[in-house]
Amino acid sequence: MRAGEDNIVIEQGSTLRVGWSFNIGIIPQDFTGYTARMQVRTKPRRDATLMYTFTSEENSGSIIPLIVFTGGEVSITFGAAWSEDKEPDKGYFDLRLATAGGEVEFAIRGEFSIVSTVTDDGLTP
Repeated sequence: MRAGEDNIVIEQGSTLRVGWSFNIGIIPQDFTGYTARMQVRTKPRRDATLMYTFTSEENSGSIIPLIVFTGGEVSITFGAAWSEDKEPDKGYFDLRLATAGGEVEFAIRGEFSIVSTVTDDGLTP
């Protein structure tokens, strides 16, 4: 499968859920036994500086976003608690899916940005 393209833009202090649906014909992809890994780097190259890593492995009690499989969808939610202390920045990501048998597919790639917000939320004194 050739990787699709999408961009992720996260506003500081906000929650963003991003999901991608995968089908075989009209039937949702079965992701049973799959694992996922997403890395964000400063340039769209494997040897560029690593900014963030996200996986489908449970990280109990952590605010680090977790990649989740639901039906034929792969999603990740970036919570407000995670994004609020991140500096505005831009990088490049790809999402790798691996079967239990070790086959690896790059599913999605694109730009990854964290942007600052300008409106006071009115909640902070």
